[in-house]
Amino acid sequence: MAHVYAWMGDADAAFQWLGRAVAQKEVGLDQQFHYYFFHPLHTDPRWTAFLENVGSSPAQLDAIEFEVTLPRQ
Repeated sequence: MAHVYAWMGDADAAFQWLGRAVAQKEVGLDQQFHYYFFHPLHTDPRWTAFLENVGSSPAQLDAIEFEVTLPRQ
């Protein structure tokens, strides 16, 4: 529902539904943030706060350290 409201331009309703999804620990929610239908929310100040709340803000993602080791040939 959140993505429908976001796409329609109703940010208040979209954030209400996103809050419900987080509260219910909706499976796959963290993978949906990059979908185009959430783009209308990206300029809303609540978007960054929401991403921080779920651990997916740009700063949080940038802080993840990993090392890729390729097999020797």
